Amino acid sequence: MASFLCDLIRIRSVCGINPERFIAQRICVECQSLKLKYELISAPNQEDRPNVIVTAGNGRSKFLFVGHMDTVNVEDETQWSFPPYAGMIDDKTQRLIGRGSCDNKGGIVCALYTLYLLQQVIDEQNLNVSIQLACVVDEESGACSSIGVRYLLDRKLISGSGAIYVYPGTNVTIGHRGLLRLEINVEGENVHTGSIEWNSKMKGANASTALARILIALEDHAWSNDKDPSFPDLTLTVTPGTIFNGGSFASVVPSNASAMIDIRLMPSTSVDDILKKIEDIMENIINERNEFYRKISLSSTSSARLSASITIKNQLPAATID
Repeated sequence: MASFLCDLIRIRSVCGINPERFIAQRICVECQSLKLKYELISAPNQEDRPNVIVTAGNGRSKFLFVGHMDTVNVEDETQWSFPPYAGMIDDKTQRLIGRGSCDNKGGIVCALYTLYLLQQVIDEQNLNVSIQLACVVDEESGACSSIGVRYLLDRKLISGSGAIYVYPGTNVTIGHRGLLRLEINVEGENVHTGSIEWNSKMKGANASTALARILIALEDHAWSNDKDPSFPDLTLTVTPGTIFNGGSFASVVPSNASAMIDIRLMPSTSVDDILKKIEDIMENIINERNEFYRKISLSSTSSARLSASITIKNQLPAATID
């Protein structure tokens, strides 16, 4: 199992950067050695990103394990105390370490070998049941990807009377926090930074700095401390600016800037209230920046140069089971 997990860690599968095809192939090789049935399922035009469905038994599926093959990125490998993709056992702690060792390749390894043991029980007792493990793609993009677990569920390719998402650890959570992922887009006015118009502020509005003020205000805001006993030590979490894009050239005032906001929801969290607060913060800052440009240009009649909008990119409600 340790050797198998080391192999999975060494296969880079960063969501949106490295296609999951290679890690899927390695899982299939392990299935062959364990004599487990498997199937590769890809969404249309996504052949490089196949899901792997592994099955123990022959009857109707009664239980489901789910794990994801993709990982988040490593921004700067030099900041790590060990090579993140080496797939190695630390001499001091005897822990198997590397990107994806816990989230979520370690869970896939444990679940696959669980199916191997269950297959033996099913054979010995001649049971008419089956248990599935779905190794899915694109989870890190927002949990319910249309080419990953959502694709399999919608086509009834996986099923069960219950399911476990196979994260390693001793903290068993019945349910999941919700997700709200937003993109804030600010429109400004571009002009050459060396022009008279920008020097006098008669023209131009910096979308990047306006968006930066919005992000800081969102980070500084005292969000409600929503809690739930199903998620010990966790609360509503708002993380502004996980991705930021702005400007097109070094000597041009940015006319467009966008940023992603990642929000982890609790069952009691009101999405409408969250969106309303973000909209209020955006409106206040955009109004302040437009007033700044009016004052500095000494033009009381100039039209607003900045505007902002929100787009919901992913939304998944929180859920608990009593």
